[in-house]
Amino acid sequence: YFVEGFALAQRMADETPELFDALASVPVRFENNGGDGSSALWHVVPHLEVKPQYRGTKCRGSHCILAIRFSSKSGGYAPPLPPKELETFYKAKRRFAQLAHSSEMYIRLQLRRGDVAIFDNTRLLHARSAIADADGDRYVQGCYFDRDGLQYNWERLRRRKDRPTWTSLRDVSKRDVEIMAEQYQVDVGANLVQALEAQRGLYLGQPVDLREHGLQTASRAFRANESDDIIVAALFHDVTEHIQPKAHGEAAAALLAPYIDPSIHWLLTHHEVFQGLYYFHHLGADPNTREALRDSPYFNITARFCELYDAPSFDFAYPSLPISVFEPIINRVLSRDPYWYDRNHLKSVAVTGGSKLSAAL
Repeated sequence: YFVEGFALAQRMADETPELFDALASVPVRFENNGGDGSSALWHVVPHLEVKPQYRGTKCRGSHCILAIRFSSKSGGYAPPLPPKELETFYKAKRRFAQLAHSSEMYIRLQLRRGDVAIFDNTRLLHARSAIADADGDRYVQGCYFDRDGLQYNWERLRRRKDRPTWTSLRDVSKRDVEIMAEQYQVDVGANLVQALEAQRGLYLGQPVDLREHGLQTASRAFRANESDDIIVAALFHDVTEHIQPKAHGEAAAALLAPYIDPSIHWLLTHHEVFQGLYYFHHLGADPNTREALRDSPYFNITARFCELYDAPSFDFAYPSLPISVFEPIINRVLSRDPYWYDRNHLKSVAVTGGSKLSAAL
């Protein structure tokens, strides 16, 4: 039996888009122990793996899909989710299985001696019927090509033809720099949302994961009618905390520096120190460490941000808003000219020249 998985995914996107979204966004765990415990392979990825350029977006349909993974024998275990999301996920999984087993979606072949079937294992779903005692012995030889190896060799050959000839920035021409600037036109908003989505499941000893904490902080700021800058800062303030806990404020501030008001940049840079008011004493430190920053004109706005939005946003029962609510706000902030507040900023032309980076979601 063979099922064209991309066609199946397209049908779900057309008929039940919310179920398509569930299978494309919830990372599940696949496991394989070789059948005898001789190995321990595992991989965490959604059933419908979306192409990198569409991750964190609402792209639906087969054109968004990079690979499909759906196996009843290799796990596909869902992570802890709120009850409603979990119900939707399993509804989507059941619908996918129903379609895969429906006669209009699969083709059936009878393989005979010497037949060869070649197919993409991450696109074509496949299975066999039961082997009856009267069928006699069967011998099937499997052979796998490593997709990464093929892509690596292709990329190596491609670069021989197309890659630039210069080896030092001292040697670049004007056209070389223009090409680089064009290639670096990245979707900053989508990249940040993707980074936030990657924090799903990262609890790190907290009642909610880092993704939920960001959404919850931004939801509180949104409901308080805060400025776009505060809301975007709230959404992404801890987006790098799992990478570098000690300096995650500076990291988030640096990512948003070209677009946000300098006061919010200061807020992001120092918010960890202000959060210390609530827990530094448990670590043997002074909870009033932030008083060393009292002379800053941005002290009060940062203290208020932590008190009203950041500190209370670990409530697993809080009704956080979905990321879609924040997409127009992200677009407004990241559509500004980089370093709009300082036209003579030393980094205003770095890498991309004076052109904007795309912020569309």
